[in-house]
Amino acid sequence: MKFIQPGAVRIASSGSTHLPPNVALKNPHGCFVLVAADPRTEPRDPSIAWNGKFVTMSLAEKSAVTLTWRR
Repeated sequence: MKFIQPGAVRIASSGSTHLPPNVALKNPHGCFVLVAADPRTEPRDPSIAWNGKFVTMSLAEKSAVTLTWRR
């Protein structure tokens, strides 16, 4: 994946019925990356929380998304 740098460290991951399977990583230069996939056949609108801030995104059925951010 082009947003995950060599030496990135996994900081969280989840795969539950409420969230799409995902993994969050911290790159060596300090940016964060979240990769989520929706294997279901219907879209969903998951919310992502980080340090007291929230973002809601639309995830189409059978798709994947990559989010990047800095602290």
